[in-house]
Parts: sequence; structure tokens; C-alpha cells
Amino acid sequence: MGKIDPPGTHRKSGKKRARSGSRRGFQIGGKTSSSSLELVGTQSSVRGAQLCHLRESQEEAVRETVEFIALYCTEADSLCPGAPGCGPGFALLGQQVEWIAGRQPHPRAAVDTPEHNHDSNYTMTKQVPLFGGAITIDLPSDIIDVRYIILTSTKNKNKNKRKGISRNHTFRQVPDTQEVFITRNEVGEESGNKNGTRVEMQDLSMIIEVLERVDVKDLPMDQLPSADPDALLPQTIIKYHFDSLAHDNSSDLATIKCIELPQDRTQFGAPVTIEPTSGTGRTPEPVSCYGLQSISKFNASKAESHEVHIWLALWRLNGVGNNGKGTDLVLTFNLPHLPASHPPHFQRSLEHTHLLFQHSAQSLRIVDWTLFA
Repeated sequence: MGKIDPPGTHRKSGKKRARSGSRRGFQIGGKTSSSSLELVGTQSSVRGAQLCHLRESQEEAVRETVEFIALYCTEADSLCPGAPGCGPGFALLGQQVEWIAGRQPHPRAAVDTPEHNHDSNYTMTKQVPLFGGAITIDLPSDIIDVRYIILTSTKNKNKNKRKGISRNHTFRQVPDTQEVFITRNEVGEESGNKNGTRVEMQDLSMIIEVLERVDVKDLPMDQLPSADPDALLPQTIIKYHFDSLAHDNSSDLATIKCIELPQDRTQFGAPVTIEPTSGTGRTPEPVSCYGLQSISKFNASKAESHEVHIWLALWRLNGVGNNGKGTDLVLTFNLPHLPASHPPHFQRSLEHTHLLFQHSAQSLRIVDWTLFA
């Protein structure tokens, strides 16, 4: 893949992306009514690892907590018992765990009992079915599907512990056009620190979203390439999605650092209507980018905004779905920036996340094209 460095800074586009679904995307925003608590999530970013929190009601300052129900997790299912930093595999029932080399092509070789390897060049992943199995992708083995997160108030916490999970618990709502996952938030002692300083691993979120295909006619005039539109169309389209994401997240500033283009760019040509069937065709190569967005937490001022590292991959499905208009399939990884007090640790996290994103994007396969019918 070739790399292209676009202009460094891109303001939010001011126009939201067209969606295939009728419900609003999983994102930050919206006002809380006086009579209820509204879920606060993110369409494609985690605001300071606050993905699993409720906004406080404007009239009743009820402190909310998050309880995770591990529907598909057991302590006995630990992938590497006794190994530091390794916990139970939050694997879906029937899923097998795959070990893959982070810099190597996906071998598609699943094993029942993998040998543990803590080498930094290796990433532990599993194949995850999306949208009922119509799409598959490799994601970290410790991911949590946010649909299985329970949101409950602390004022009923003791009561809930005595009586167990009640019908009053609220599950996080995710639109039918999205799949949203987060990694576990791990806190541990920094090795070699006599004071036992605790180092927090902030949550990484992963969102897969099915959107209506962005037409060139929908692009703002200032984003249209002035020369050789066909050659520049891939980076123009992914920039539009990145900027639209910044708009949805109320980002003050969005900067794309680099863009990686696929060798085969036929997906960016003129759409030809294709009737989706279970075997319509092969999954195209994605165009991807990495950048930063500056986002304010909830109702905080712009001065309190913080950076979120964002990786975005785009698959253009020309003529597939939306009455022949086509579909844009978007994958985003979002990693909140850690404080400057842990630069070496966070640099390793960035490198690891980048390799993980590349592998996940390369592993995505469309199994049943009728998903887009």
C-alpha cells in the first residue's frame, strides 16, 4: 500500500454522514431530559474512557456505575492461567482463539489450546462474527460487546447485589447498523516502582458501521479534488468520513496524519447496481487512515478537550445495497491519549494498536452479501 500525507489539519465538515439505519449512531451528544437518564456513548471515539457511564440527570445528580455481565466469560476459560496481564477470554460461545503474528498475513489457523506467547510482536485475537455472522473480523480476545454492559444506579447497588440482576437494569443500546466493542480497562502496578504507582490502561473502542455510500455530489466543494479526481477520490472519500466523524463527536479539530491506499481501487469507480447474494464477490481492499481528534468530555469546555487517536478503514461496496446506491463499510479504532506522565508506556500502546488495527482491517471478510440487500 502506498502512503500519502494529506494536508495536516482538517476542520469538521459540518455535514453528518448518511446512514443506512433509521436510528442515530452510537455517539456522544444529545441532551438529557429532566425525567430520565440518557445513555452517553460514542459513535467512533471514547471520551476519556467514559464509554460505560451515564450522564448525570440535570435535576437529580445520581451517581451511576457500570456493571459488566460476563455472559460469555468464565474464570475457567482463562487463556493463559497465571500469566501476568492475561485474564479470561471474553470469547463468544463456540469461538476458538487464534494466535497470529502481528506483522504477518493472517494464517487462518485456529487451535483449541494455544500456547501462550508474550512476545511483543504477537497479538492475541479471535475471529468475531458481525451482524449475525454476515461479516467476520479478527479482534482482541478480551473484547466486551457493549450490548452486554448493564447500566445501573448506585442508589440501588446494594439492593441489586442481594437480589441479583433485576428487570430494571438497562442494557446499552446499539443501532442495528453498528457493532461496538471495548477492551477491558486494566489497572496494575508499574513494575520496579517501590511506591506501587498504578498505571491505568484506558479503554480501546472498536466500531464497525454500515453506512450509505458517499456520493461525490455529497462532498463539500472545498473537499473536491481540483485535479485528477479519479486518482484522488479514495483519500477524498476517507477524509470526508474522518471529518464527518469529527463533526459527530463535536471535535474542535481533526488532523489526518497519513492515508494508506489499496492497490486495487476499482471500488472507487462509478457504481454499477449489483443484486446482493450470499456469494456476490470478494471483499475489496480498504483504504485506511490514522489521525487525531480533539474532543471535550460531555459538557466540558473546549479548554478541557483531550486528544483521541483514531484509526479508520473504509470499504466501498459499489452498487451493493441501498437500492443500488452502494454501501460504505467503516471500521474505527479509538484510543484516548494518556497523560504525559506515561510516554514510554503509551508509545508502546500506540504501536500495538496500530499493528492490531492493520491486522483487523486485513482480516475483515464479507461472508453473506445479503446483509446489504
